Amino acid sequence: PGTPCVLIVEDEQIVARDLQAGLRAAGYFVPQPAATAEEGLRDVEHYRPDLVLLDIGLGGGTDGITLGRQIHSRMDVPLVFATAYSDQKTLERAKAAEPAGYILKPYDVHEVRTVIEMAIYKHRADRAIRISEERYRLLFEEMTAAFALHEMIFDENGKPCDYKFLKVNPAFERL
Repeated sequence: PGTPCVLIVEDEQIVARDLQAGLRAAGYFVPQPAATAEEGLRDVEHYRPDLVLLDIGLGGGTDGITLGRQIHSRMDVPLVFATAYSDQKTLERAKAAEPAGYILKPYDVHEVRTVIEMAIYKHRADRAIRISEERYRLLFEEMTAAFALHEMIFDENGKPCDYKFLKVNPAFERL
């Protein structure tokens, strides 16, 4: 689906530009890095990136975890957190934004690329599953034919002796 767009939100400009150069060299589209949470949110809405790489320790009033939760609640884009700290309290806070990855500074561009590739791949696969499940649900609920899902119950000799309904569609209920 084209060149993946990776948005960097990092308040240390030297680090951000170095990471941007490394990711661009790897073939990603990387817009100008955002330095604050406000810039990051604006850029996410503008670029609709395939992934956001967020520094947890952003300067200013909003940290990267809070920004990550805002992004997660507004749009379907994977997040990868970056930090120089990996203490348990920070990890627990980060989980609330449901990140696709977590990397430690200093950055190794090859490691970052691997985390990005895996996060984008997993996100696309998860999205495809959600779409498929929604189609199945709609088909099951809207079909005019009666349909039921059930499981067989076996006796102690391994022979089927009964069944249990797991789910029935509205047409089956009307019968």
